[in-house]
Amino acid sequence: MRSKTQNFSWSSNGISLCRAERSSKILSGKSRAIPLENAWQLLSKRMVEQLSVAEQLVESASPSTEAHYQTVKLYLDMATSFLMFSGAYAPTCRERSKRLSLLAQNARAVDEYPFPLFDFASHVEACTRWKLSPDEEPPSSTRSHWDTAVVYAWLLWRWELARLTGASHRLRNFELIQRWFEREPLRERLRGWRVVLRQCGRRHSWRHWPRWARLLRQASPQLWIYAAASELLFSLPSFSTSGGRLALDAKWNRVRDWLPLAEHDPPPDQARWRALASEIVRNYQEFVAETRAPFGGSDAKHPNLVRETQREAIPRMVDQEA
Repeated sequence: MRSKTQNFSWSSNGISLCRAERSSKILSGKSRAIPLENAWQLLSKRMVEQLSVAEQLVESASPSTEAHYQTVKLYLDMATSFLMFSGAYAPTCRERSKRLSLLAQNARAVDEYPFPLFDFASHVEACTRWKLSPDEEPPSSTRSHWDTAVVYAWLLWRWELARLTGASHRLRNFELIQRWFEREPLRERLRGWRVVLRQCGRRHSWRHWPRWARLLRQASPQLWIYAAASELLFSLPSFSTSGGRLALDAKWNRVRDWLPLAEHDPPPDQARWRALASEIVRNYQEFVAETRAPFGGSDAKHPNLVRETQREAIPRMVDQEA
């Protein structure tokens, strides 16, 4: 007797459907109803996760297994987010990789997408093969592979925000996300800051209230955390060529003030960026991850638990914010 999990045919008025096809159509229909802002939030979440392993990625020529895994997740969900914005989303990572390759072959204009798709599609295909085939040769796990991933994330993050807000691509990174701040409903801002107040407790958090009130006037904790993550992550590829200093200390003090909770006494200069990365991840875990069920996800296998080239893009990422 045929197993219940096997495909079966059902005929009505000459139409045959199989269970797998029906499931795929249902999932595809649901994806069309997912707001594009959720796709951007998925990208932003992966960017925060990169900061959890940033020290390994920045300071090691051969990243750890966990750092490599996080980079693969970033590539896979950059593809997911990009395809959502391009109207070509598919419910499985294998199909997403195929659709990305088709888009690369049929791109009509250089400016149609945030970066040349052929190289990006090749990276995504390698990550997809590794996810689906346990014995597959893993994608490159070098520092340059991660640098390239961060450049793609930067270009995609900016392109998606410009699409969401209608803003000019000439705006700086923070100016772009400020445009998104302006579109956030007051109820979302209030809901987010109520979570912060509840988690911290009134008795122990009153010293933060004036600063929280200033932040609330512009955005929710979630968007402030994403803004801080973008400022730091997009600066990291320049770290090895900057003598260990990413920017003036004053800049990172300003970014730290965007977080609901931050250390009052930052560590010595050489550890300042690491402390900020840890604080961003901690704030995300306490005030965002536990209160939201984000769209999608790559579910890349866990080991243990461009219009611009990379050379051109990294200096622009840093110079733009100078």
